[in-house]
Amino acid sequence: MSRTPTGADAVDGEDVVELILADHREFERLLRELRNRATDRSAVLADLADLLVAHAEAEEREVYPTLKRKAPEEAEEIEHGAEEHAEGHEALLALQRIDAADDDAFEAARSRSCPRR
Repeated sequence: MSRTPTGADAVDGEDVVELILADHREFERLLRELRNRATDRSAVLADLADLLVAHAEAEEREVYPTLKRKAPEEAEEIEHGAEEHAEGHEALLALQRIDAADDDAFEAARSRSCPRR
């Protein structure tokens, strides 16, 4: 399952806020897909991993440094965003360690890692 570039890896020149929001909508769609036992969870998980890594790297490389310079009063919120990325990566790794075909084990890991949206 391949995805069309959205969000942080889309074409230059688009509004960065819209790109970030597009990624977040795609995260939500992919997380809903992971709850569906009939879906190819391995493929969805691969798409989620691609998006999560690209999104976090782009925000941490481009967005956060700019915010730190232009809005230093937002330092706590910026740090919170970086922490959320780390938590997302940990949750993703936990899901990747489980056999996606083992519905019970995958669902238990998904429930712990990805709260309902």
